[in-house]
Amino acid sequence: ASLGYAAKRGVIIKGGEWLRALARVDTLVFDKTGTLTHGVFALASVSLEPHVDARDFWNQVAVVEKFSEHPVGKALYREALRRSGIPAADPTEVKVVRGVGIWARIGSHDIAIGNDKLAETYGYTLSEEAHRKFHQNEDASQTTMMVFLDGKFSGILGIADTPKEEAAAALKALKKNGIRLVMLTGDNEAVAKNIAESLGID
Repeated sequence: ASLGYAAKRGVIIKGGEWLRALARVDTLVFDKTGTLTHGVFALASVSLEPHVDARDFWNQVAVVEKFSEHPVGKALYREALRRSGIPAADPTEVKVVRGVGIWARIGSHDIAIGNDKLAETYGYTLSEEAHRKFHQNEDASQTTMMVFLDGKFSGILGIADTPKEEAAAALKALKKNGIRLVMLTGDNEAVAKNIAESLGID
């Protein structure tokens, strides 16, 4: 009966033994992006330094993220293309630094986009004001990235994702049944904490 009930709702379970195993589950682990959130990122904030030419900035961002497979990189590429208004050439060299960001060479220019570890990784100089802006974005639940053009700090980009409307109710029902909830993410701690709190995950 249980297997038939589940099948009517689009859930296929291969045998009753798995239902019995589920009855003993006390912890559920969820991936954040695309499971608990929509997984559709959009540019939420931009802060460019006074010396930066906006069109050139966005064109170089588009070149760096042109072949990105990461949801944040894809969102940046779409927005950068729209804002620059010109096609993005292929980068001549690209390096992805896990847990930090991405670096690319575009002709004779270098561009790096990444989190707050980026400056330390490449030996870039970052002002206190830039640090402040970065953490201000993080506090607003945005995935925040610094951008350096030819080693010079050029701006901060904030990307946001939102929780699925039905996620909080589903998680609340699980907690009510004594299930411990865990959320996994590669995002920074501040963003992860804000999303978890909005969904009722301790």
